[in-house]
Amino acid sequence: MEFFKKFLLFAFTLLVCAGVYYAVRFYKEPVVIEVDDDYTIVEVEQDSQGQDAGNGDGDAKPAEDKKAGSIGDTEIGQTEQSEFKLLDKDGNVASRFGFEKLLHKDGMRWTIREPRLTVYGDGYTCKLNSVSGTITVEMQTGKPKPVIAEFEEDVHVKFILEGRSDVDIDLSSLSYHIERNELTSDGTLELLSDFLELKGKGLNLRYESKENMISYLKIDYVNSIKVFEDIEGEEGGIASGGQASPEKTGDAEKGDYYSLSLNGDVNLKYKQQNVSCERLVINNILWKAGESEKENGDKSSGDVDAYAQPEKTDQPKGKPSLAASCKNGLEFAPSEKTNPAGSISVEIAGSPAKLSSPEANADSPRIFYDTAKQTAELTSKAGESEIKLSSKSGGYQLLSSSSMRLSRKDFTAFVEGPGRLVSGEQGSRSVLKFKSSLDIALTEKYKLKSAEIEGGLTAELLSDSPQSLSADRAFLKASPDGEGISELKLRENVSLVNNTGILKAGSVDVSFDEQSGRMMPAEALATQNPTLSASVSGGGQNSAVFSSEQMEYDFTSQAARASGDINLRLNLPAQGRTLPLDIECDNDVVYNAESEKIEFSGNVAGKSSTENNSISEVTKFTCEEMIVKLSREEQNPEGGISPSSIESIYLTGEEVTASNRKFTGDKLISAMKLTGKDINYSAVDKQIDVSGPGRIEVNNKNVQPDESNKDDSAFDLTARCFALVDNFSRLTINRNRQFITARRADEPLRIGYIPVDSQGQAGREKLLDAGRLRLEYSQQSEEGKLKISDVSASGGVSYFEPDRFTLIGEDLSYSSESGLLEITGSEENPCVLNNNVVEEIIYNVKTGDFKTSLEGISRTW
Repeated sequence: MEFFKKFLLFAFTLLVCAGVYYAVRFYKEPVVIEVDDDYTIVEVEQDSQGQDAGNGDGDAKPAEDKKAGSIGDTEIGQTEQSEFKLLDKDGNVASRFGFEKLLHKDGMRWTIREPRLTVYGDGYTCKLNSVSGTITVEMQTGKPKPVIAEFEEDVHVKFILEGRSDVDIDLSSLSYHIERNELTSDGTLELLSDFLELKGKGLNLRYESKENMISYLKIDYVNSIKVFEDIEGEEGGIASGGQASPEKTGDAEKGDYYSLSLNGDVNLKYKQQNVSCERLVINNILWKAGESEKENGDKSSGDVDAYAQPEKTDQPKGKPSLAASCKNGLEFAPSEKTNPAGSISVEIAGSPAKLSSPEANADSPRIFYDTAKQTAELTSKAGESEIKLSSKSGGYQLLSSSSMRLSRKDFTAFVEGPGRLVSGEQGSRSVLKFKSSLDIALTEKYKLKSAEIEGGLTAELLSDSPQSLSADRAFLKASPDGEGISELKLRENVSLVNNTGILKAGSVDVSFDEQSGRMMPAEALATQNPTLSASVSGGGQNSAVFSSEQMEYDFTSQAARASGDINLRLNLPAQGRTLPLDIECDNDVVYNAESEKIEFSGNVAGKSSTENNSISEVTKFTCEEMIVKLSREEQNPEGGISPSSIESIYLTGEEVTASNRKFTGDKLISAMKLTGKDINYSAVDKQIDVSGPGRIEVNNKNVQPDESNKDDSAFDLTARCFALVDNFSRLTINRNRQFITARRADEPLRIGYIPVDSQGQAGREKLLDAGRLRLEYSQQSEEGKLKISDVSASGGVSYFEPDRFTLIGEDLSYSSESGLLEITGSEENPCVLNNNVVEEIIYNVKTGDFKTSLEGISRTW
């Protein structure tokens, strides 16, 4: 805001040069006008009248015209060097008014040649002259008193200032009404000194002699104002003159306040700072009546020659430090204080008003600047253009539809919303919108230091993918060089959204590091019940919702960690409906982008509950640790984790369980439980591997019966039955190829099967021991009913139906379609039927018949 200080220099200098009855106190004194209203006309002095009337002026008159007019015994026609000497109440000479020759008298109106006026003030002398003019006089005690003086043709005013260079003013004409203390001119005006140049047209100056104050000053049109003096850092400059210090608002600063306004297409330029507006007003210019610093005596004493013709000051040189213009001129008039301290303030208005500097630009319908507080108020009303502050060096832009308060002293900005904070270049911008307020700290170069936002905000963030955030409050801290953000704190109802999902939390902290010359997010910490929701393509229900007490994320490594009260809700697609799965764990969840793994640890438990056709289904699993491996090739092209992006799921621990139960109301229909050491699911092969020792328990007692649910069925785990697969070291379920295999552990693999009839009565128990087992099944769809088609066992088998028979051999095969069970032997494990060695046994499970190679044995039990 230095150009405001510079413009005050112009304002006070203009006042120095505008009238003849006031002076300027320099350094830290206010502007003072000192003129005594009581003065005395001493005499009318006149020189010898015997000189040649021509006298080189070309205005010779006939002899008969020598008595054209007289005052008493004084002839006027050829009066030369006539002078009015005005004294103040103390008898000191206050001013001298004279002329070279009285050319014509028309009543009390005199036409004169080369009128001149000299005024003596404290610290200055003012000399005025022109080629010609007229004066209107009135008689007082038999002597003429000038009332109105009109100066014409090359009017020149010169101010001789103590301690400063002279000031020259050229006018095409000037009218001076002495009693009204009014100066007017309709012609051109040019003011020139070594520090100031003004060009314009039209002048009106009124002065209140009793109050020692200017009542009104106006220049109708200002073509240009140029200030050549550099006052930066000078405490005693003119700009400091009229300002009341905030600490001195009592009796020490008594006086009247004025305002100076520039109107109509106003343009100011100070160094590299510019102002463009429709109206600029400087308020609270203090005009204080002062005491004369001179002793009584002739104020005209000194080295100044009252009769000498004033010489013009040399033209200023170099480029001006301040330049201004205004089409509708400037005005200077008394006004009320605009603030209690009475400090100088500046009001700027436009559509909008524009301020610019190398560091920043400001656009606003109205701007109010207090020079003492060094604060600027930018305001806008409904229907007006919004306020805009642009930092060229900081790379950001502040916008508001309400108001903005800037402090030059503290380098802060308080912005009332609704508003926006925009950073970045066009096409790659981050936009932060706030509803209530934004409090900003700035550097001296108007770069961002910190910002605090209250009352709600939303933002569109610069990123490789579209991102937005919202929160009730936020605090951000800029990097040391002010080129970016180093820290961001979001508080209350925080929401971060991108095309992969939504993060919600009560608190989110983000730190930033420099990458390739730009400040980019480095780490994030979400607390106060953070929830991460993964979106799915086309909208609808989220594919995953993740919550915990705390979430951490490293933007560089893309590693993430969640800890405390962890819950993950997965919404998996199944047969046109959604299958929800909830996963919980005690310790933490870690995501490693390099290995593409998500690790759950500490009493991991998963649960899924669905309901279909009045049947409720509950699926559960438990383990100590779960590892989800992601596939880069199969990841969702729009971002995020989808079912197709999971490569494998691994459950491990001292004991891993997986169970499924179905209910109708409170009635258990079926139950299945798998126990092992670890379970691994490969999404690529659609294969589940279970390591043991492990077991599978099945209770299908209350499954709805159908034609296949007969007492003579065998190994159909989906029918009404009780079943057990025990003591396996490895179990494999391949859903692509639709088979199940199992291998024995330390003890033989045990398969137990008890069918249940339609009345709920248990049928004949069937037991099978084997070294290896393979079941082939068919399933019409992923969620359709599974049907066992073939069963084979090897590695030494034993088929047993209590109280009936025992079949022993090397291999066993069973076809559900034919109902035939066939056992063959080997040298190590010969085929045995009830202690009888045979080569082969064929048993019809449906009819109870069997055949052997042993002659005479072919019967049905």
